[in-house]
Amino acid sequence: MPPAKKPRSQRRKPRSAPGSGRGFTAAAILVCLLGLWLRFPALDQKPLHHDEANQAVKFGQLLETGDYQYDPVDHHGPTLYYLTLPVAWLKGEKSLADIDEWTIRLVPLAFGVALLWLPVLARGALGRTGVLVAALLLATSPIFTYFSRYYVQEMLFVFFTLGALVSLWRYQTSKNLSWAVWFGLSCGLMHATKETCVLSFAAMVAGGGALLLGPWRKAGRPELRLLGEPSAAAWALRAWVIVAVVFFSSFFTHWEGVAKAFGAYFHTVDRAGGQGHEKAFSYYWGILFNHSEEGYASSELPLLLAGFVGIVFAFVEKADNPRRRAARFLAVYALVLWLIYGIIPYKTPWLALNFLLVFALLGGHGIDRLLQVVRFNDARLAIALLLAWSLFAAHGRARLATSAYYAADMRNPYAYVHTTDDFLKLVGEVTSLSALHKLGNGVRIKIFTPSEAEHWPFPWYLRGYERVKYYVGIPEDSYLDGEFIVVHPDLKDELLERLNKEYYDPFTDYSLREGIILNLIYGQGIRDAFIQAQDQQ
Repeated sequence: MPPAKKPRSQRRKPRSAPGSGRGFTAAAILVCLLGLWLRFPALDQKPLHHDEANQAVKFGQLLETGDYQYDPVDHHGPTLYYLTLPVAWLKGEKSLADIDEWTIRLVPLAFGVALLWLPVLARGALGRTGVLVAALLLATSPIFTYFSRYYVQEMLFVFFTLGALVSLWRYQTSKNLSWAVWFGLSCGLMHATKETCVLSFAAMVAGGGALLLGPWRKAGRPELRLLGEPSAAAWALRAWVIVAVVFFSSFFTHWEGVAKAFGAYFHTVDRAGGQGHEKAFSYYWGILFNHSEEGYASSELPLLLAGFVGIVFAFVEKADNPRRRAARFLAVYALVLWLIYGIIPYKTPWLALNFLLVFALLGGHGIDRLLQVVRFNDARLAIALLLAWSLFAAHGRARLATSAYYAADMRNPYAYVHTTDDFLKLVGEVTSLSALHKLGNGVRIKIFTPSEAEHWPFPWYLRGYERVKYYVGIPEDSYLDGEFIVVHPDLKDELLERLNKEYYDPFTDYSLREGIILNLIYGQGIRDAFIQAQDQQ
């Protein structure tokens, strides 16, 4: 007779293994907490990049007026601004003057941390070990850490991109229509975040084409069911269009924004030519393996090497199953996207996030497969220890890149044409001296530069002042005097000849960013008030 079964109350519950159930969930949460720990401290310590300031002022206008109109020339898509509103509302802020660096930078930080959780939804494609490795590669990556603290669209864009890739995978394996809808929603959010979405969509098409036409495909078997099932494709397209229309129309208040969303690509093609940001094909590899003469080092080696391991497994393994097809799709996607961004002359460091995201996913897949095919426990242990050491080193470089010393330093390749700490001294000088003037924040501040680009990030840092004017060059028929004047050295002599009042010139150069110097001069009365205040102390 078979032994009697024990009552349920007496049965032992199996322990949660690290790679399954609650252990896996706990490990994934710890990785997210690690990412948060690296990204959260001192969000306000780094001066705003001029692009950040531009986005922040645009958001401030939305916060104050409730009105937003899509501008494809100087700004990207609307999602960044609308998704910043809840943060400002929770903090009780109602105007541009109220918000601070924490308000705006909490948004990319939130998406940068949430990005670490999304691979959990694709554990069937990466393996549970692969999910944790991919999340760790992203969590400790210096470039992902740095730009998770940067108020531009890129971190939101890579989050929505990963959302699209995960949703596509889940639909392929489940045939659940809701995942097709999520794919469409994610594509719509990509579209409403940045015009460069077309490059990612092109890479997706290339990845899908490789599966349809590649030697691994079984005859008569469609690999991309989303393309083969009209109902799923239709629902995905509906979701995409609805999201894009809602955001580009400013929630149905400015319908011309929808038309501008299509015309934006003519401007995007023009910008791709460089516009002063032309770089060689090898630029991205240069910043990912940067060693300056002054001792600063930056490296994404763990992420890239693990990614290449994943690419090798994707093409070497001949098995035809959903996981292998997903790996091949991602490998083609990553390589095509890297090639596109390499060929386009216009290059900035944050654009590298787009192909590095997929390298991290492939890295997770590659390490998981490597640990499975290696037969000896000692070899597995050596691989695990090497990976742990590499991630620890990456974590150290991430902390260095975001430290107070290097976050805005030109030796840091991610601090691209960044506002210097020296600029904050200029702003601090205006703030302290204006407090001595009877007009206070009503003092007149005039800024003269050779081009409009040098005006930024002044509109952010002088947002509390009521009478600030900006000039390109020296206008012929304008009243030029003010309590404070910021002037580019090339315009200084001509300006001094045109001023009607007596000014004090401390002959101090302030660096706005690399290669751009500004001078501050101010009324003699302010100088006298400063000396008097010093004597009374």
